[in-house]
Amino acid sequence: MLTNQVSHDIDMLLETPGLIGGDMSSSIEGPDRIPKQLMAFEKLLRHAISRFSKDNLYDMLLTLNSEMDTPRSRGGQRVNTGDPNRKIQSMRQVRQLIKSIEEAAIKGRASDHELRCLKSFETFDRDVRYLRDLKAYFDSNILKSLNEEYYDPVDFPNAAAVPQLKGLATPESSRSRKTTSKASKETRDHARLPSVVVELKELSGVWGELLSDGNLDISIFDPDSHHELLQFENYHSFEPILRLVPDVFVKSYRGIDLGREWLALAVRIYGERLPLRKAKPKTHSPPPPPPPEVLKTPTARSRVPTAEVDKRVSEVKQHISIINKDITEKQEIIVSLAKDEKKLSKREKRSDALTNSFEKVDNKMQRAQRDFQRAVADLDRMNDQIKFLPNNSPKYTELFKRCKNIEIDIENKQNTLQMLEYEKSVVQEDYLLELEMRPHFIHYIGDIQHKIETLKTEVKEKQNAKKELEKQIVLIKTSKSASVNKSMQKYLNGELAYDLEAVTHRLEMAQSQDDERSIKSAASGTTYTDSEVDLAEYLVDEGRQQSESDLQFFYDADGEKAGITKPHMRKDIIGKPRIAESVLAPTQNRQKPRAKVS
Repeated sequence: MLTNQVSHDIDMLLETPGLIGGDMSSSIEGPDRIPKQLMAFEKLLRHAISRFSKDNLYDMLLTLNSEMDTPRSRGGQRVNTGDPNRKIQSMRQVRQLIKSIEEAAIKGRASDHELRCLKSFETFDRDVRYLRDLKAYFDSNILKSLNEEYYDPVDFPNAAAVPQLKGLATPESSRSRKTTSKASKETRDHARLPSVVVELKELSGVWGELLSDGNLDISIFDPDSHHELLQFENYHSFEPILRLVPDVFVKSYRGIDLGREWLALAVRIYGERLPLRKAKPKTHSPPPPPPPEVLKTPTARSRVPTAEVDKRVSEVKQHISIINKDITEKQEIIVSLAKDEKKLSKREKRSDALTNSFEKVDNKMQRAQRDFQRAVADLDRMNDQIKFLPNNSPKYTELFKRCKNIEIDIENKQNTLQMLEYEKSVVQEDYLLELEMRPHFIHYIGDIQHKIETLKTEVKEKQNAKKELEKQIVLIKTSKSASVNKSMQKYLNGELAYDLEAVTHRLEMAQSQDDERSIKSAASGTTYTDSEVDLAEYLVDEGRQQSESDLQFFYDADGEKAGITKPHMRKDIIGKPRIAESVLAPTQNRQKPRAKVS
């Protein structure tokens, strides 16, 4: 069922398969967007025409005209103004008169005709507001797109010479302009398109003027709308309002015809250039993901230069960013489709409510018909009885009063029956439209559900691809860290090997000197204990080529020198206490050499 919200209803018609020749696979933003919008607009226009009642509007205006001719005094009494030339020429006047009747109804002074008038005005005002929404949609979506995408005034420098149109008083004027038989079809198209553009814009102006609240000028009405008044009498005092809606229908259809002609001419003139002034799409060329074979083996990863690794990490992150954007867009579409699915799922309840409403009104109307027929039968029976009674007899007087009461009752029942008939016609129109569109909505719900499942699958695949890329980033960073660690290990191993080799060489030299001393002492009869051996002496002897300033002394708690080492060696082997202790053992317990024993 249509919601009486033009933009929503047109979008629904555009997206519902089968209603206007569309399908779920084709986007409404394609080259057939405007033709589809025109078809949906025409469908809503037909729906508005089917709901409009000229008879009810005529009855309402008669009541308002009476209200205007004999306004109420403060006491609620009618006062004849004696001005037969007063006319209802604007919607503003209609609302003012309706307000006067509403005030009388609140005080309980409104007649049955006036109460029906209030009911009819609600429907009429709703119809006018709906037609305004249709006009606003036509201007902001169809006419604007035609003007921006299907017409370039630069190509028609003589377009200003096209005569201006005054409303639709002469609708045949657009067809009267013909070129000579020798002119080519292309020349005729170039001459016709500016005329169509001007005519549609002029039409839009008078179309909008009709739907304003100001006084309406009869000269802007189309002659075709006058034919709708031939069945009525005494309508001249409110003719602009009576012709308002029918004339809007005429102009709406004329706008549809001109829009389609504009499209056809633009296609023949511009061809593949359409749509004109097309916004340049933003092209995103995602960088290719890094080749996975580079990351498979640790050896290959360790050979990747640091700059190249950083570049590949940046490329993978950019690719992840694009995937995140794609996932977000798909999730937004899923949310939107889920909302549509929820709305359409509620349509079953609205359909049931509409069915119940239709049946309720139908039952009321049947009861009203029976009551009306019963009252008519009672009146006929009374008339048959009264015909045979003397005019001045008490029985005649009694039956005559009863007949008058029955006649008043019949008139009230007839008015009630007419209101119920109109109410049924309105509900029935919605009910039949719902029955017509319901199969399409069921099919549309199925398509939406299928599309949601497809998008969810695509989102899941994108998320898996994102996880794989994140793993690649971890592998790339790990390979970079492993390469750095390996290089550092090589450096440390090389320096440490150099230091150990130097220390070992010195120890060997010290040992050889010790052996030499032992031999000499044995020859001379002098002995030394192990505790008397001072490695510093050998290192100093060995380091004659190095000045003492290059040596660093370690001191014990008493401030005595306890050992020496090269500064760079000490720095490099920090954290290797066993090596340092084995080479440079503290000498707190070292004793001075004792005298020779003879």
